[in-house]
Amino acid sequence: MKDFKEIFENRRLSFIEFSRNPDNECVLGGFTIEPVTNKRLNFKFSRSNGWEHLSVSTPNKCPSWEQMCFMKEQFWKDDEACVEYHPKKEDYVNNHNYCLHIWRPYEVELPTPPSIMVGIKNMDDVQYLLDNFDKLTIKNVIEDEFYIARKQGKAVH
Repeated sequence: MKDFKEIFENRRLSFIEFSRNPDNECVLGGFTIEPVTNKRLNFKFSRSNGWEHLSVSTPNKCPSWEQMCFMKEQFWKDDEACVEYHPKKEDYVNNHNYCLHIWRPYEVELPTPPSIMVGIKNMDDVQYLLDNFDKLTIKNVIEDEFYIARKQGKAVH
């Protein structure tokens, strides 16, 4: 998490509520105008019980991925991973139809999958797959993806 001084000095954020206790647990609430769409995003940030939590809402639709990324950047550093959970159905809570949440534990490191499970970032990833997976189908999928990307004129790094 960015330090409170940096968050409060962020001119993009307008604060309506703030409370903080001696254990550095807090609640911040307010709004911002997202610069790309010029739309108002309401937020509530809290830090307690081992979690940092950001709720982001709009009056008439769920925030987009880009808007959630923008909001993450306001409260967390670039090298900090956060998540948007999809809980078990029995644990669903919906107090606002157009609100999404970002979570980050602050007492433990958040596990993240290797980036190769998401996609290929560079040629080192391709070489790793080719060297470590001898299944022909995996090699074909990788080679096919790069063949298609090259044929479409996309850069392959």
